[in-house]
Amino acid sequence: LAAALWAGGVAALCVAMYVLLRAGRRASARALARAFGGFAAVIVGLLTLSGIAIMGAHVHSLDSLVSTAYGQTLMVKLGLFVMAGSIGLVTTLAVRSSWAPRPLRASWIRAPRLELAVLAATLVPAALLTASAPARESSGPRLQPAATAPAAAKTFATVGDVIMSVVVEPDRPGKNFVTVSAVSTRRPAPGPIMAVALSIGRAGGRPETVPLSPLGSDQWQGVTTLPAGTVTIGTVVRRSGLPAVRATTVRDVAAAGAPAVSRPVQIEGGGVMRRPLEPVLTRIAIVGAVLMMAVLAFVALRARGRIPPLRTRATPRAPGELRPRRVER
Repeated sequence: LAAALWAGGVAALCVAMYVLLRAGRRASARALARAFGGFAAVIVGLLTLSGIAIMGAHVHSLDSLVSTAYGQTLMVKLGLFVMAGSIGLVTTLAVRSSWAPRPLRASWIRAPRLELAVLAATLVPAALLTASAPARESSGPRLQPAATAPAAAKTFATVGDVIMSVVVEPDRPGKNFVTVSAVSTRRPAPGPIMAVALSIGRAGGRPETVPLSPLGSDQWQGVTTLPAGTVTIGTVVRRSGLPAVRATTVRDVAAAGAPAVSRPVQIEGGGVMRRPLEPVLTRIAIVGAVLMMAVLAFVALRARGRIPPLRTRATPRAPGELRPRRVER
């Protein structure tokens, strides 16, 4: 809303000044530009404070500001905003300050047009920001977790026309689920699979049978406790009217299923560039809002005459020094 008031006010000022200057009313056009300066100062102040607060909410850090597309587009918009504000300041100085240089005092006619052109140019980055995702990247050092063991270990074996797979998860020392799948590659199958047996052989011990429960027509599952070290997994598939099909695989549980280290590995440091901007910018916006309200209150009270204008002290003179008198003609 404040941006619309600023751009609309500058556009109306340009039209009104054009009409007054065409009519030869230069003094009226100058007075209009002078009156618009105070209104524009309030609008620019509101835009600055709201922009600081919104920037803290949408841009996480300085690193996000300079390294993301959203941050770079925002910097372009801020640059155009500063340029438009500087042109408005030039116009105000040209119509209000008698000590301004002559080229500056003569620029108050062309400056509002240039300011309006810059404000129109800000529509492009503003539209791009609306269609972009905010740069809310997390701050602090980036952490990369240490390499973890696979969630499951799969082994395959083909014996004759039977393909067998054994899935052990999480494939770590301790309790593990073991899922066995067995299918025939021949169509039609020479015989239905009647049962599947699974045994786990530990180093220095006898193989232990793992009870399996059917999960479907070609899958069976059981639970077993695996120690750290080398284990031998034996699978036996029994079919009606056919000899049993056997397959054996060897796994190193300690190497493939060791628990992952929970401590992360730091690969990039933080620093000032990655500190959150929101706390700092929020404080700046609050302090700026308080100062702006104090200035507006002072100007309003002084306009009503409740605050007398500041008076300078008379310069002390030496005894006998003559004081200049004003001569009226």
